[in-house]
Amino acid sequence: MVMKVTVSNHVDSSMWRLLRSEWFWFCSNPRCSIVYYNNDLGVYFLKDEVRTRVFHKESPGDRPVCYCLSVTESLIRDEIMVKKCCDSLEDIQRFTKAGTGRWCPITNPSGKCCREYLADLIHSILSERPGEPVERRLEELGRSFRLEIPSTPARGGAILLIEGMSCEGCAVAVRTALESLGIQVKGVDWKSGLAEILDMRGYNIEKIKETIEGIGYRVSRIVSG
Repeated sequence: MVMKVTVSNHVDSSMWRLLRSEWFWFCSNPRCSIVYYNNDLGVYFLKDEVRTRVFHKESPGDRPVCYCLSVTESLIRDEIMVKKCCDSLEDIQRFTKAGTGRWCPITNPSGKCCREYLADLIHSILSERPGEPVERRLEELGRSFRLEIPSTPARGGAILLIEGMSCEGCAVAVRTALESLGIQVKGVDWKSGLAEILDMRGYNIEKIKETIEGIGYRVSRIVSG
């Protein structure tokens, strides 16, 4: 959860009227367009509505990392790959001061210190060095393989297995996308990755997959009723 003051620091002042709670949730899924949300209020702030570039939502390259001290990913990469003066979190903190700020709940869109993801970022960059262990990259590559299940014409209801959801905001996005097609949705559970459809008859499965992929997720399996 993030405080209201955190959200107000990163969204435009014209949207402050929507901040009717002291707490909101932050979505760190890079494929989800939602940054902040509060389901009780029905309030959702999308990436395009947030003034600050969000580390979790940006592509690797020159992402902001430490918001307190304006340290970017490219600066950290330069210290590791070009200057070759850093091999650890401690080195990066000493040379760039990343992760040593004190205003994270306000400056960082996630409301947390960048140390939460800084170590993983450093490890990822180090793994690109020639001769560095690649076990981590192999593990990530292995997770990217999924068994493809041929889709079949749906009759009655169905259960969709959807990859990529990591928060309630993701579930809301998936439900909204399905309902935009006129589909009756009983529920979407982001923890299990399941969406239950009440009636699939008359709907094109490929169109459903295309719609879900269009918002950054993937339908990996459809079990027809």
